[in-house]
Amino acid sequence: MADKKIKNKLPSKKWSKYKLNNDKLERKPTCPRCGAGNFMAEHKDRLYCGKCAYTVFNDKRISEGKKAKVSEEQIKAIEKEIAVEESESEES
Repeated sequence: MADKKIKNKLPSKKWSKYKLNNDKLERKPTCPRCGAGNFMAEHKDRLYCGKCAYTVFNDKRISEGKKAKVSEEQIKAIEKEIAVEESESEES
């Protein structure tokens, strides 16, 4: 009998979510709903969380006048959420 081929496991790609810039650690965007451990996928026109389906559309797509699946009211609500989260993080 022939020996079984052993496949090597791929190494973790967690290092790709971080970048060192001028001795400062920068992280890729994380999901505001899920917490700091869940990174968001970066697409051309949006950021997407695969765990909870939270989506943030880029401003370019909306400002170019293309049809967005998000209404203006929803965009304003998201902007308010982000502003509140930023103010909470500054207080901490």
